Amino acid sequence: AFGDCSSLVSVNIPEKITKIESGTFQGCSSLSEIVIPNGVTEIGSWAFGNCGVLASVELPATIAEIENYAFEGCWNINMVCTKATTPPTIYDNTFTDSMWAVMVPAGCGNAYRSASVWERYKIIEDSDTYRVEVYVTSPGTLANDIVEQCGVQPDEVTHIIVHGTLNQADFEVMRTEMTSCYSIDLSDVQCSRIPESAFSEKSYLKNIVLPMQCDTIASYAFNQCRSLQKIDFPERLTTIEYQAFYSCSSLNDNVA
Repeated sequence: AFGDCSSLVSVNIPEKITKIESGTFQGCSSLSEIVIPNGVTEIGSWAFGNCGVLASVELPATIAEIENYAFEGCWNINMVCTKATTPPTIYDNTFTDSMWAVMVPAGCGNAYRSASVWERYKIIEDSDTYRVEVYVTSPGTLANDIVEQCGVQPDEVTHIIVHGTLNQADFEVMRTEMTSCYSIDLSDVQCSRIPESAFSEKSYLKNIVLPMQCDTIASYAFNQCRSLQKIDFPERLTTIEYQAFYSCSSLNDNVA
């Protein structure tokens, strides 16, 4: 119906629609936003094929099946969010190889982890249980402080607010050990420089608030953070070094 409409940027599908037919938006190369309403139960093959700009998808609670190649060629999609408590039927090539994480309703993680095809992805539960606020007792203790103050492991945290002073080891914890964390608030962190490659290839990071004292973002700091959609820049920021935001394909104009 809308195949190859290269000027189509956003779509809000009517609530009466129950199926998005095969090839409906295939080749809409500028499509960056799609709202799939509750009531849609099926997405056909190639429905969003080769929508190369599309970076995020939220599936409704009613979705039951997503056919093979529905999102083929959507290389900017690294994570999808679903409101469905029962894992929809998907196939080996429903999503491209770039997609690796899924956010699911609280309490549904195990169902998705044991479901066919879904089990290959990183499953993140959208739960307040994993929203933590941490006061770093001394530089280098972030991981231990998360465990002691919040009672969860670093890889369980989805949202974090950090206070205190960080060092390189703490940034490495956020980059490599906090594998479920997609929202980070560092506004109260004592830090004037985001280190080189601090969040490099943290492809599931969606939003971050930088330290208020930050004046420099080092080279490759957010290299290939392909899911990064929003970043809050401090007023004191004066320097953004070489390719600090290289291949942040979802960022667009969402800066503050």
